[in-house]
This record gives sequence, structure tokens and C-alpha cells, in this order.
Amino acid sequence: MKNKEKSQEITPETYKKIIEKHPEITPDVPDNRKFCRISLPYVLQKQKDGSLKPIGFLSDKWVEYAEYPIRVRFKGLTPEMIGKISIQGHTEGDIYLYDDNCVPTSGKRNMTAYLGKLAILIKLEVY
Repeated sequence: MKNKEKSQEITPETYKKIIEKHPEITPDVPDNRKFCRISLPYVLQKQKDGSLKPIGFLSDKWVEYAEYPIRVRFKGLTPEMIGKISIQGHTEGDIYLYDDNCVPTSGKRNMTAYLGKLAILIKLEVY
């Protein structure tokens, strides 16, 4: 059982291998940012109740995020973990996973870094 659990562990190295095998995951197409905006959260916005709201909409209009009841809490998310996944290295407040300088679909390096951040979050229990 232990070996099976270890083989299913998600690590940045695993994602790097997947991306190397499948370069189509990071297409060099200007429209790839549209996919990011709607499918890959760029910030986990801290709410008043302590929950986190993944933010990312494809729209030219103002969006009231409070109107969307999408929230998540991660059991065991420590300030140290937040510092590792936040692009600013902050340990409190909103957690920015990427910005315009490191959009995941703009290259293998950025995608590997982003997937490594998700790998940290995926291991945590959501409640």
C-alpha cells in the first residue's frame, strides 16, 4: 500500500516530465491566455470568513466576485506553504499564483512552476 501511495504522489518533477512528453500543453498561441483566465485561477482571494475564492473570468465587463459562491478552505495550509506558492512570497492575504510575467501557458518553465504550486494545494484536504 505504501508503494502505491508513493507512486501516485504529485510532484513538480512529475509535472515537468508530463510537459516534456506533451509540449502541446503549453501552446505558443496568443489566445492561450483566454484559457488561463477561465480555467487556471491566478489568485486565491482571501474572504472575510477566512475562505479563499479562486478568481478568474474572461470578460471585458466588471465582475462582482462576491456574487459567485465559489469558495474553498484548505486544511493544513500554513503561512510557509502560502509563501511558497505566492508569486510575491507573501504569507498572508490574497495568494497570487501567477501574473502577466509568468502566465502558465507562455512556456514550459512557467507551466512547471504553476503546476508545482497546484501540486502543493492538491495534497491538502478541502473542507
